[in-house]
Amino acid sequence: VGRLVDKKGLHVLIEALPSVLAEHPAASLTVAGFGPELITHQALVARLGLEDKVRFIGAVAQRELPALYRRAAVFVAPFIEARSGDREGLGLVALEAAGCGCPVIASGLPPVRDAFDGLPVTLVEPGQGPELASALSRVLDTPGDGGAATAVRSGLLRRFDWSAVSGAYERLLL
Repeated sequence: VGRLVDKKGLHVLIEALPSVLAEHPAASLTVAGFGPELITHQALVARLGLEDKVRFIGAVAQRELPALYRRAAVFVAPFIEARSGDREGLGLVALEAAGCGCPVIASGLPPVRDAFDGLPVTLVEPGQGPELASALSRVLDTPGDGGAATAVRSGLLRRFDWSAVSGAYERLLL
C-alpha cells in the first residue's frame, strides 16, 4: 500500500514470491498504490510469469484501506534504503495494517524497529528476498497468529493513539 517508489522495496517481495508460491500455491499478492515504479514492477511480474498471482489495484481511498488490511492474510512491508539513500521514515502503512489486526512482516529498518519495539511482528533484513520469502511462508503456514496481531494492535494503541501522543507531548513541554 502506498506510493510505488524504490524505497518501498516492492521488487524484493515480487522476486521472493516464486519461492513462497512453491510452498503456498494459492497465495497471491495485491498491490495498492501508484507511482514511478509501477511499470517496472509490472514488467518484473511479467518476466517472472506471475501475472495470475499479482494484482495491481491502483490507488485506494483511505477509508477503504481498513477493509483491505482485514482481508489480507499478512501485510508485507519490504522497505529498503533507496539508491538515493532515501528510506521509509516510520512505515505508517505497516502500523495501519497492524492496527487493523493484520499480521505484519516488515524490513527491520531502524524507524520500523523502533515503531514495533518489543511487539510480536516479523522483521527481516532489508533487501533480503530469501529471508523475506521464508518469513512469509512461516506466517502463511500458521493461519491465525495465536493472538499476536491483537497484542501488536494493543501495543500500538498504547504507543500511538491520540491520547498517548498528546500525553507524551505534554510531558515534554511541561
